[in-house]
Amino acid sequence: MDACADAGFELAATLGAGDALVGWIERYVDFVTRRRGLAAALNSGDAAFRALPTYFLDRLRPVVQSLLDAATDSGDIRKGIRPEEVLCAVAALCAPLECPDPPDARRLVAVFLDGLRYGASNRILVRG
Repeated sequence: MDACADAGFELAATLGAGDALVGWIERYVDFVTRRRGLAAALNSGDAAFRALPTYFLDRLRPVVQSLLDAATDSGDIRKGIRPEEVLCAVAALCAPLECPDPPDARRLVAVFLDGLRYGASNRILVRG
């Protein structure tokens, strides 16, 4: 979790705003998809895990807010996106789907990223 959060600041220091946001979301996808048991534990209602969702949001929200602010200021994404929307949407898109031929999570997230770019003044292309 901490490595995922720290990656946002590293990417922001080395890439353009839009690429840093996309790069961080790709790392978040890796984090979410590799730890499917964590999502089940967080949603289990077990008191031992009750504080974790708040910890995750508190740790990731400032990172995502910083990336969103930079990408909005640069014109790479549209205005008005909240960090909670990114975190929850990407996590939901990475959840296992109950359908015969489920699409790849990265493909679904790429479509979501296109939505963030809709109406932006300086659109960036989808990777992957």
